[in-house]
Amino acid sequence: MLWTKLIVSVVLLATTLAAALSMLTLMGRKERTMSAGALKSVHRIAGWFTVVLALVNGYLGAKYVAMVGDGMAIRAALHGLIALGLLSALLIKVLIVKRFKQYLSMAPALGLIVFALMLVTIATSTGFFVVSALWGPGSAPELDDFVELVAPDGRGSGGAAPDETAVSGTAVSEEAAATEAIARGRLIYRAHCAGCHPTDPARNGYGPTLPGLFEKEAMAAGGPVSEETVRAQILAPAGTMPAFEGRLDEGEMDDLLAYMKTL
Repeated sequence: MLWTKLIVSVVLLATTLAAALSMLTLMGRKERTMSAGALKSVHRIAGWFTVVLALVNGYLGAKYVAMVGDGMAIRAALHGLIALGLLSALLIKVLIVKRFKQYLSMAPALGLIVFALMLVTIATSTGFFVVSALWGPGSAPELDDFVELVAPDGRGSGGAAPDETAVSGTAVSEEAAATEAIARGRLIYRAHCAGCHPTDPARNGYGPTLPGLFEKEAMAAGGPVSEETVRAQILAPAGTMPAFEGRLDEGEMDDLLAYMKTL
């Protein structure tokens, strides 16, 4: 679904750009390579394609929200809010053009608002994933990821805060390190896995739910369940699952597996 949404977003950006440029050329330039009638036709056709594709993208986005639920990252939530603003401005413009022509002078300004919101919307989704794929080993941490690294007692990152009785020792250090690894793994899972593999068995995902995976005898893709086979399935998976070879380094994989064992 995410790849479908990505493709629709790219086409949507092209149609929005065509509608905006035709309007700006028609209203702001005396010298044109196309006639006024041709520019109006381009603007009208591109505009209707934009409306249809925006509604399709909105539907796909709503399905993703329903699938991820409260596990959505701040970037994704911000993207959704901007997209709602975009759809609202777009529908208001359509209503003005079709039903309330006394406000027709507002249509160009609304068109520019739609174009600006479209750029920001796509930058927070398609742009983010393209930049992450080109320059990052995985997706960059979300803003709320830093909040989620706070220890359960709420006093800071990296597990339990030091006790006033100065309890120390190797066991305490190992437990703190394990807590940190699980916390980091949870963030990696949310960023890369939760969309298709929800941790709530009651939710439907595009892949199998993973709670209790390490207690099972065999994986859905085949083969026994072990840390090695699960790691191999994530890095070079069977079936239609995307590969994470080169996207997650060894440390991130260790953290992810540590979290998956707690499911």
